[in-house]
Formats: sequence, structure tokens, C-alpha cells
Amino acid sequence: MFNFTAFGLTFASAFESRFYSPAAGNPQVYCSLGHVPESLPGACSAGVCCEATPTRFLLSLDKIARYLVSDGEQITVEPAPGANELAVRLFLEGPVFGALLYQRGILPLHASAIATDRGAVVFAGASGSGKSTLAAEFRRRGYRVLADEICAIPPSMPPVLLPAGPSLMLWADALDHLKLSQAELEPARPELEKYILPQGGVASSSPQPLRAVYELEVTSAAEPALKPVSGLRKVEFLARSVYRPNFAVAMQRAPASLARIAAIAPHVRGGIVTRPVTGFSIAEVADLIAGDLAA
Repeated sequence: MFNFTAFGLTFASAFESRFYSPAAGNPQVYCSLGHVPESLPGACSAGVCCEATPTRFLLSLDKIARYLVSDGEQITVEPAPGANELAVRLFLEGPVFGALLYQRGILPLHASAIATDRGAVVFAGASGSGKSTLAAEFRRRGYRVLADEICAIPPSMPPVLLPAGPSLMLWADALDHLKLSQAELEPARPELEKYILPQGGVASSSPQPLRAVYELEVTSAAEPALKPVSGLRKVEFLARSVYRPNFAVAMQRAPASLARIAAIAPHVRGGIVTRPVTGFSIAEVADLIAGDLAA
């Protein structure tokens, strides 16, 4: 078994992690190989390939694996015959971990995050909007990366972020923005133009005060811009940042997630950052956010 830490938890896993740091101590979550059922009695649909009850979550991916998450403590994985292990591990540490967080009462956001001297700053937005690229640019400037893809917000006040790990996954076009070579990085999985930027520095394990959340949007604008968000609009844009909200619905946790967002909103700085499809540098976007944080 491999032990690693993420989201304030220690995992004991049959799979070595490429994203999270090794850890010692008693595990709170166990991930093992075993038989996984094809369906869950009495479950609600959580999407095309998944179903759930309040305490169990099943993800079935043809030619990759079936995953069962139980009670926020146990993950069972049954790989498909001949499945590529990198693909099995990638889905385990993505949607499966997201479901686990819901079961433990932790709000997952679809976002990346960095550490600043005044707390965690989160970059949310749709897939391809540039969350990981922006985190990589801030890492280049000397900031620590706290999380990528999933940011975990526990049920405590004032709000904090539970660090996951300092690794990042970047699409091929993001490497061009950052002047990185594909040849020097490991592919996230076969036949996917997404690459792993390995850990930079020491992973943080202590909860970080949640300072700000910025939502990234791709628009037809001629240049990047930042617009602060306040009041009910902040609740709305935070709600858009929730990771796999269909999981929350199927596990009967959507009301709790919305209540958590409403509680968080008054305590964090919010902003919507728009940028063109092409003809911009990620440094310009980072400069806008750095300026807003310094205001």
C-alpha cells in the first residue's frame, strides 16, 4: 500500500499517486482493489456513468474501471481487463476523490489554488478556461500551488482550504503559454494531450484561510479584464464553481452545498476575470489578479 496526503486526509492506496505527497500516520481513507457491483440498489443517477445513494457512489467507465466509494472511508477499484493503469489512477484521483469529499461533508470546487501571505486564492471556471495555467504562472513567480482540479472547503468558519498537492495538469496549448516542453513532462494518460507539471517545493498540509475566488471566463473581448463581484452575484458565481454538482444532487447533498456557499461568500473576495480566446499572455491575467489582491 502507498500512503499519501491530500485534502487534510491520509490515504492508504493500492495505487501510487503522481499528484500527492507521501505521508505517515494512520489513514482515514483506504483505497483497495476488489470486486465492484455493476449497480447500486435504490440509487439515483449521478450522470451517464455513475449512480449514488447518500453513502455510496459508483462510477463505471468502460474499458477503464469500476469504482465504489463508501461512507467517505473506503474506495474499491475493479480495473477492466487490460486497462491502462494511468487512466485508472487519473479517474480515481479526479471524480472519485470528488465523490469522497462530498461523503465526508467537504465542499469540492472545480478549481486550482495558490498560497499567498494572506491566504489561499482560488481560480475557478469551466474546463479549458485556464485555471491550471494561471496557477502555473503564479508558481513561476514564486507562489506555492495548493491544489489543482479540486479544491476542498471543509465545514468550518471562517472558511479555509485544505491543500491537496503542488502538482498541476496542463493542456498542450497551456505549455506554449508557459514556454514548457512536452518532451520534459509526463502525459496524464495515453492519447490525452494533457501533461503533469510535477511537484514544485514542499507540499503544504495545514489548512489555509480562504482569501479570494476568481472565476475565469473565455470571451470575445479584445483583452483581459477583471470585474469584482459582491452580494448575491458572488453566491451565484461560487455556485457555478462547485465540482460535479450532479454528484451532490444524487447523494442528496445539494442543499448542504448551497448553504455552505452562502456562508462562504461574505468572507471571500470575488472577481470574474475575462480573457480572449487568443492573442493574450497568461502573465497579463496574473497581473490583473495580483493587482486586485494588492488593492
